[in-house]
Amino acid sequence: MDRWGVPEVSVVDNTIYIFGGVEEPKLEPYIVNPDDDDDDDYERRMFDPFEKKASDLAYAYDIDRDQWRVETKSPFPWKSTNSVAVNRDVFIFSGMSKSSYYGSHELWKYDTVRKNWSQKTSLPFLWGGLLHSCSIDKKIYFTAEGGSHSRNIIHVYNVDLDEWEQPIFINKRLRIEKMVCLDESIKVFAQEYKVNSISGEITYNSEPASTYSDNGVFTVHYNGTTLYSDVSQERKFENTIARLDEYLYFYVTESEVNEATIKRVNTRTSEYEVVASNLPYNFTNILFVPTDSNQIFLFGGSPLFRSSDSRVPKDVVSEWSHKVVKGDQ
Repeated sequence: MDRWGVPEVSVVDNTIYIFGGVEEPKLEPYIVNPDDDDDDDYERRMFDPFEKKASDLAYAYDIDRDQWRVETKSPFPWKSTNSVAVNRDVFIFSGMSKSSYYGSHELWKYDTVRKNWSQKTSLPFLWGGLLHSCSIDKKIYFTAEGGSHSRNIIHVYNVDLDEWEQPIFINKRLRIEKMVCLDESIKVFAQEYKVNSISGEITYNSEPASTYSDNGVFTVHYNGTTLYSDVSQERKFENTIARLDEYLYFYVTESEVNEATIKRVNTRTSEYEVVASNLPYNFTNILFVPTDSNQIFLFGGSPLFRSSDSRVPKDVVSEWSHKVVKGDQ
C-alpha cells in the first residue's frame, strides 16, 4: 500500500472489508547513464500513480479467525475508494481509477450477505479534497474536506429510496477531516478558516496557522444552524484519523521521534483518552481500523521521510500488520 492505494475501509460482522488498491509496477531493466543528472525514468515509473496497476479485487479480514480472503471482484479496478457500512451493506464511493487523480461520482452497494453488487444513484455534486461520510437511520451523510471554496455542504442520501434529499448548509467555513453521525447531531473534526469580517471570504496566508484555527470537534445540528468547537487536538507531523461509534481515533506521530501514540475522543462528552502510547513504530500511509472499544488494527504503512540518522528502516514496509489492545502495550 502507498499514498495512492490506502482505501478507507468498512467493518461488518467483525470483518474488515477493503476495496481497491494498487500494485507496484514491474520495471524492466534499463541502462542508467551515470553522467545524466536528469535520468529520472526509474523514479517516474516507480512513484507515478499512473504507472501503477489498479486492483479489481476486494479483500476481507476475519477478525475472529485472523484470516484474510479474497471477497469478490469489484465492478472496476480502483486505486483507492471510500466506503461506509449501513447494516450489512457496504456503500463504495469516490473510487479512483488508474487513469484519474479524481474520485468517481458513481455510488455502488456491496451486499456482504448475498455477495452481489448494485449501482445506485450517482453523487449529484462536485467536491474539493477528500470526501467524507457517516451514516445513521438508513441515511448517509457526505461532505468534502474543502467543499466548494470551503463553503461546506453536507449532502444526504436516503438508502431505502435511493434518492438524494435536501442538503444541510453549514454556517461556517471548515476544512473537514472526519465526521461522526449521532442521533442528535453530526460531529466533524475540522479546522475553521479565518474569514474577512467584511467580505466573508477566507483570508489565505502562506502560513497555515494564519489561514485557519487549530483542529477541533464541531457540532453540526441537522438543520445546520448551530456550530461550535468544543474539543481541540494539536496537529502533529502525521495524524491519521478513524472513527468508531461516537469516538474519533487519532494515530499521532512526530517527525523526529520513532514512536506513535493512539488517542481517542468521545464526541458526545468531549473526553480525551490515550489508548496506547510509546508504540515502537512511526509509519505513514497505514490502514488504521478501530474495531471495538479495546482493539485497533494497523495494516501496511511506510516510514516517514526524515534524516539519515533515523532509526526507522529506509525500505517501504509493504506487508506489515499489528493489533493494538487497550491496556496491553
